[in-house]
Parts: sequence; C-alpha cells; structure tokens
Amino acid sequence: MDQLPLNPVLKFNPNQLYEVRKLFGLEDKDKLKQAIDQFEDWIKKQNHFDVTDFDRGFLERLIIFSKGSLERAKQRLDKMCTFRKLYFVAEGLALKVFAIHILNAPSIGQQILNFFKKFMKPKLLDRLVLHSNLEELHKALPKECLPRDYGGEDYSMEELKDMYQKEFRTEKTKQYLLKGCKEISDEKKRPGANNNEEFLAGTFKKLDLD
Repeated sequence: MDQLPLNPVLKFNPNQLYEVRKLFGLEDKDKLKQAIDQFEDWIKKQNHFDVTDFDRGFLERLIIFSKGSLERAKQRLDKMCTFRKLYFVAEGLALKVFAIHILNAPSIGQQILNFFKKFMKPKLLDRLVLHSNLEELHKALPKECLPRDYGGEDYSMEELKDMYQKEFRTEKTKQYLLKGCKEISDEKKRPGANNNEEFLAGTFKKLDLD
C-alpha cells in the first residue's frame, strides 16, 4: 500500500501514511514489506484460522496498531479471530484513541467520571477531557477538525451522518463486513501448547529486520 485509499468521509494529508509509518519505525518500505510477508507466512500456518487471505493493508494496520511489534500483531489477529464479535466491540477494530472530548458536561459529570475511574483503563482515563463551553473546546481542537455545529469549519453533523450512512450502505462495505464475519477460528484445529511455540516465540520489541 503506497498511499491511503480515497474515502468520502475521512480526510488524509498527502504525507499521512509516511508520517504514521515513521512514527513506529516502519518508514523503510523494504522492511515493512518483509514484515508483512512474514505475517502472511505465519497466518498460512495457522490451521485453526478459517480464513488466511487477509488484505495486506489490513495486516500493515495491525502491525502499526501494535506499535511495530510483529508478535503483538500476531496475538491481536489471533484474538480477533477467536473472539470476533466481542473483539470488534471491545477493540473498535484496533483504532487508537488519542483523546475523548466531552462538551457541555453537566455539573454531575465529574462525579460520574470519578465513578467510572474504577472500571476504566488508566491510559483511557487520562485521555478524557471535559469542556464546559465552545471556547475551551476550540483551544484544544483546531476549528478545521470540528463540525460547523460546534463552531468549526468541517461538515455539519447532519452532513456527516448522511455521508456515513451512504458509505455503510455501499456494496463494498457490505462485502467487507461479510468477509469479516468469516474471519474466525476453529478452536478444534488449534495446535496444542507444546506445538504452538512459533506463536509464543519472540519478544515484544519493534521490528528490526535485516
């Protein structure tokens, strides 16, 4: 994947793909290709996977979401295939959450937040930001990223809703979701612990391929 595919909803900078790869030490195309090749070779050996022909762009994203660790990417994919529906909800397709901005939170909002602190991961909790008005929100987020409904310069909420609905109803999205439903594992075919050394081997380090 040399460039991000065009998307009617999401906007990308021209160099965004390179910048993301560089962030995780994956800007060398040859090393990245080698990593994905190794990922595909490993997948073909997993007899308990019902599907083994994953899109290479998807595999690259798994490596990126795993911070450059091929071993973590393997584990992430294995979990995804084992607990497909639960994992889809819990991990949100592995999308990284940088921050959650809450606008016009009621006065009881802080009390509710304190209650949920008991159940939320510390990292996610640190990314929650409460704003009492638009001025505070604009200090945290550039207007070009915000809908017009919130004083921004992007599409309105109604326009975004229509765009998302249209995109989700396309045949391409339908086929993507149907294929995802088949990407599961047959636990009866999973190798025993003694025969699964390849999956467990390796340390959680970033890729350093020669």
